[in-house]
Amino acid sequence: MKIFACQLNPTVGDLKGNAAKIAAAYARGVNFGADVVIFPEMMLTGYLPGDLLFSEDFLVALDIEVNKLVRDTTEDTALILSVPHRVGRHTTHATTGLVDKPPTFNSALFCAGGKVLSIHGKEHLFNYSVADEKRVFAPYRGHAPQLWKGVSIGIPICRDVWYSDVSDKLKAAGAEILLSPNGSPYFSGKHESRVQIMQNRVAETGCPALYLNLVGGQDDYIFDGCSFALSTDETKPTAQFAAWEEEEQLLVLEHGHLKGAHTPLPKNKWEDISHAMVMGLKDYCHKNGFTKATLGLSGGVDSALVAALAAEALGAENVTGLLMPSDYSSSHSVDDANALAKNLGIHTHTLPIQALKGAFDTTWEGTFSEKPSGLTEQNLQARLRGSLVMAFTNANASTLALTTGNKSEVAVGYCTLYGDMNGGYNPIKDLYKTEVFELCAWINRDKEIIPHNILSKAPSAELAPDQKDSDSLPDYNVLDAVLKLAIEQNIWSAETIAKQTGANTQVVKDILRLIRINEYKRYQAAPGPKLSKIAFGVDRRYPLTNKFSL
Repeated sequence: MKIFACQLNPTVGDLKGNAAKIAAAYARGVNFGADVVIFPEMMLTGYLPGDLLFSEDFLVALDIEVNKLVRDTTEDTALILSVPHRVGRHTTHATTGLVDKPPTFNSALFCAGGKVLSIHGKEHLFNYSVADEKRVFAPYRGHAPQLWKGVSIGIPICRDVWYSDVSDKLKAAGAEILLSPNGSPYFSGKHESRVQIMQNRVAETGCPALYLNLVGGQDDYIFDGCSFALSTDETKPTAQFAAWEEEEQLLVLEHGHLKGAHTPLPKNKWEDISHAMVMGLKDYCHKNGFTKATLGLSGGVDSALVAALAAEALGAENVTGLLMPSDYSSSHSVDDANALAKNLGIHTHTLPIQALKGAFDTTWEGTFSEKPSGLTEQNLQARLRGSLVMAFTNANASTLALTTGNKSEVAVGYCTLYGDMNGGYNPIKDLYKTEVFELCAWINRDKEIIPHNILSKAPSAELAPDQKDSDSLPDYNVLDAVLKLAIEQNIWSAETIAKQTGANTQVVKDILRLIRINEYKRYQAAPGPKLSKIAFGVDRRYPLTNKFSL
């Protein structure tokens, strides 16, 4: 049997566009003489369609595209298409006016000869982290394989392969191969977990298997592709698809062995994470109609990294950095920002904020007993810069404002609402400060792209005379060690964290307090790519009003 597996990048809600990609890929499969053409989970709707599935108009439009794709299938080449499948129609009670919504299943349709031959559903719904499938789908029961050209094909969908029961049921019903459509979001190191899980299913069932994943960015989460095939006679993948790229492969099932080509994966963690961030930013822009980006360029490491990622994602000619010096800006910050811009080839404009700040000082004379200083003055400078960034994007069509706060700053609230937090997307939202430096070092592995002085100088917001981040925060090595235990491992005992990190217990308590009281800032923060197991926004859902002291 020849299986044409299509690792593609859909856009949520773009039914016609996604259907066109599916039809074109299916036609290629037919031309290659494939017996089966298969697509990842929710390829037609994009993953996850969320509350679009509560819209009758969306479901009707979906049915139209499904019917077209099914109608055009040939007698010889089957189509496995993962779509939401609704059983029945909405009904309204005449007396109460309440609407009964029929169950919708996360399904895969097995189609050929213009007909749907069988429907296969997902039982173990993905209901944590980035997904909330139980809100829109009902769990499916009654798994059975589909016989096609003498081969019994089991179709466990995504999360169903993370448990043994569905694959066992399919094997017991006669399945000889497992073809699994997936929409598995990325975090660093997840590919190895997927391979291990599928190795377990192959060993338990004795069936070769295909794990076919989506690729592309969707809001906070991203899909890395990395699809693969396994055979019963080998422990390592017998086919490996690319990471972060669309790819199609013609796999061959012969005498129980499933094999294909091998595309090299990223060589290390930082290459992988760099690709993830670039794809997340690129797809967020392109899928939402942005072709250009702008950001405040401070001469610091965070904005330097965001600028480098934006230049790669959108092209240097489409990125503009705004230098917005104040009375407290050092000369090297302006020089470093200009040196970075030259290395990247991006545009810059210099917009000093001293006059704007002076106008504010004049405006509020008499309102305060004395001229505001301290944190009020610092936040004002940040908000002036944020206003200039937003004004620039408003004046330049199809331009997205990027914000540049790392995970460490976002965690403890070392950022200003409506100031440096202004922006539509934050590429480094899920990257700790220490990781920012590590990724910059990787970017500079062959030549200096991010100037050495940016990486070697002490971090500073430069909102007050001789200000350093260390004036307000512990050393970032200490801070990040504490944050990782609290956020990634959900450990909230200051004593336990202090013992594991070697940090002072009072310092740990102060950090934990900052995390707790700054939930409101994170609630209003821009989206950004999920890179870790626990990312702010998609994974963390603490209440804003919360008196429980962790």
